[in-house]
Amino acid sequence: MHVEREVGDLNHLYGVDPSLTTVVPNPFDPERFNPERRALHRDEVRHELGIGEDEVALVLVANELHRKGMAQTIEALALAEDQRLSLHVVGKAGIGPFRPLLERFGVGGRVHYHGPSDDVGWQLAGADLLVLPPSTSRSAS
Repeated sequence: MHVEREVGDLNHLYGVDPSLTTVVPNPFDPERFNPERRALHRDEVRHELGIGEDEVALVLVANELHRKGMAQTIEALALAEDQRLSLHVVGKAGIGPFRPLLERFGVGGRVHYHGPSDDVGWQLAGADLLVLPPSTSRSAS
């Protein structure tokens, strides 16, 4: 395991006492996020999330939408002018604060909130694209 190596490197290179070191492993799980799982469950997930066959499903996963580029994503969705695009938001934060922006850009019918998930890989299996825009200080109003 890499934990011992990382603790040793911190000690050797920076003089950090190993007893003061806690390593938090990367939460990436290849069992949940892989092309095989996506292929196996794609149609089922899309049906469950209400994604049509002709839709291009964008998924944004975030608990702090204002910090994760929701405003930029809404604007990009509108600028793309492709009615096949739909945005599916997964996370704790609801899209309520963004309703004025959705209305202003006329994309409210193509943005869907699915709430938090213990298995984000499930929603991603139904997605065509993961959206991860850079955040800015832009507000939702």
